[in-house]
Amino acid sequence: MKKVTVGIVGNGNISPIYLKNLTTVFHNIVNLKGVCDLIPERSAKASADWKVPVVYETMYDMFKDPEIEIVVNLTTPKQHYGVAIEALRYGKNTHSEKPM
Repeated sequence: MKKVTVGIVGNGNISPIYLKNLTTVFHNIVNLKGVCDLIPERSAKASADWKVPVVYETMYDMFKDPEIEIVVNLTTPKQHYGVAIEALRYGKNTHSEKPM
């Protein structure tokens, strides 16, 4: 089975459980390629802690990556719509932690 390639936007409080599950529980079907956050240190820590290979400088860099198939949107509720709609404009499937 081909793994689906995923990127996470938002590396705040909820992201550790996603990072854990995507890299351990679902590692056989998911390739977590990259992370991105407005606070670069959060992404750097997530990348180091969970061995995520790419830290994107901006969410648009992630959206432009042709390997990313699903964007997991873990941003704050206020930012959710903007991030989700931009990911969709780039043709990415989008999972949102919170309702739009």
